[in-house]
Amino acid sequence: FGALKVKDAIVDKLRTPTGERPSIDKLNPDLRIHLRLDRGEAILSLDLSGHSLHQRGYRLQQGAAPLKENLAAAILIRAGWPRIAAEGGALADPMCGVGTFLVEAGMIAADMAPNLRRQQWGFTAWLGHVPALWKKLHEEASERAAAGLAKPPLWIRGYEADPRLIQPGRNNVERAGLSEWIKIYQGE
Repeated sequence: FGALKVKDAIVDKLRTPTGERPSIDKLNPDLRIHLRLDRGEAILSLDLSGHSLHQRGYRLQQGAAPLKENLAAAILIRAGWPRIAAEGGALADPMCGVGTFLVEAGMIAADMAPNLRRQQWGFTAWLGHVPALWKKLHEEASERAAAGLAKPPLWIRGYEADPRLIQPGRNNVERAGLSEWIKIYQGE
């Protein structure tokens, strides 16, 4: 109910001189607005990221117990993987599922920014967005990833007992652009 009232107030304010209200795409709005009500206080904010940042775009297929991409990256960072990867280390995941842990390890090792391939962001429709600056930052991140992927690949391997997860895992690795770096095998 609160969301509907906020939406109505905004579109009423944006009414055209003819009285028409702007149409709203509920799945992909130009800007997402959040309202938080807490003990008589209201906080209205803009969502500048759009879809959740943990969704990197490579994991279109998942298993029964999916590991969020950002959690996998946090575990790897806490375990010292960036240093290990920089020293040419290796990584094996004996229960890799659909490869989320492996892909995040490969992305860290190759210096690929999370969501580098993402096409749509919440901030692009924001009036404060500076497209030239975003383009420059995105190009720099793309160059870093290209340089990282040009290095000899590390040994990153995943093993999964469930044969139904092997192909989805390989597909996720391929979508992430890490097929040369990561291999997934069936086994225990």
